[in-house]
Amino acid sequence: MKKVLYIFILITILAIPFQFIHSDPVHDGDHFPEKTGLSDSLVLVINKHRGDIQWEKSSDCKNWTEINAGHSDTLHIETDTLAFYRAKVTEGTCLPLYSDTILVSNSSNKKITPQSGDTLRIFNYKNDLISLIIPPYALQDTTTVTILPHFSAPVNPIAKDIFPGVTILPDSLRLLKPAILRVDMSTGITDTSMSALFFIYDTSLVYPLGNLEITDSSIQGEIYHFSGYLGAEPDGDEIIGQSDNSVLSGSSNPFDWQGTYTLVEGLLKYAEFLMFLGKTEAAQKVIEKANKVMENDAKKFLKEKIPDNPCGWYLNVLFKFAEKVNLMIGGELNMQFSDRIGDLMDLCEFRGEIEFRHHITFSEGGTE
Repeated sequence: MKKVLYIFILITILAIPFQFIHSDPVHDGDHFPEKTGLSDSLVLVINKHRGDIQWEKSSDCKNWTEINAGHSDTLHIETDTLAFYRAKVTEGTCLPLYSDTILVSNSSNKKITPQSGDTLRIFNYKNDLISLIIPPYALQDTTTVTILPHFSAPVNPIAKDIFPGVTILPDSLRLLKPAILRVDMSTGITDTSMSALFFIYDTSLVYPLGNLEITDSSIQGEIYHFSGYLGAEPDGDEIIGQSDNSVLSGSSNPFDWQGTYTLVEGLLKYAEFLMFLGKTEAAQKVIEKANKVMENDAKKFLKEKIPDNPCGWYLNVLFKFAEKVNLMIGGELNMQFSDRIGDLMDLCEFRGEIEFRHHITFSEGGTE
């Protein structure tokens, strides 16, 4: 009997984006090189074989179920699926041979203009509804945004995950306004007091999202850049370990207020978890660390040279740092930001230009 040589992929290019991944013959799903395309369906065809074909499907590349497709050498798949596929070929009493494995992974993909904003929605293999809500003027430029749901949670330091997560592309794209990542859970959330969505900083460090809203069936939080995110339920030891190991600056870039917000709001959420667990002293230490991060990053920003035209992006960054300093630090540092804002407002001769660029409403009480 000849060995099954490959799966040949025929793709009809239509409108719905998806992702597919080839590999050498595998059984454990350890790694798959990635390719992407656009289609609403695809056709898998076995070539150069002899014997009876049985198509199989798996959600983890370990446990396989048979697909009722007869013994055809062709399998049609709708790309709203999210699963691994392979063909098993048997002849007589010979042991079965397997084709290469292919991962078909749906994605949500839209080109979004800054002026309009938009919402992307997609289901993962657990039938969780994932929504990314991008408000107007959150994007600097017209951008193609993609959501890729995960089969399983990526390597991370929290043992209990409640949502396997997503990757949002383009990776590391910073937003001018926070977007909302929302997950409507198909199986519900058992512990709404200790669950959160997390930004994956690296394999050993995650931060809960700020402004979390959670019910027994949904969870959402604010994100400031595109990256990898997951849902998890940390215990007390994990929270203390994560807050102890957290970095002391949101970013090496002094203008990256998004990185600062992500870190500070994550630390404050960890402190909230610890308060709920009755670990008041540990929570206070985390709050002090968050304040220190905010102070360090704000001072680092103020040391940078003011650009020749400060009425554009620089003013937006200034307002963002000033907002958090006012809420968390106060005192002399808050006065320094107030003075800087006052000086730059004087330099910006036409207030209408500022309102146009930043969509800021001015009143006697300040900015809104």
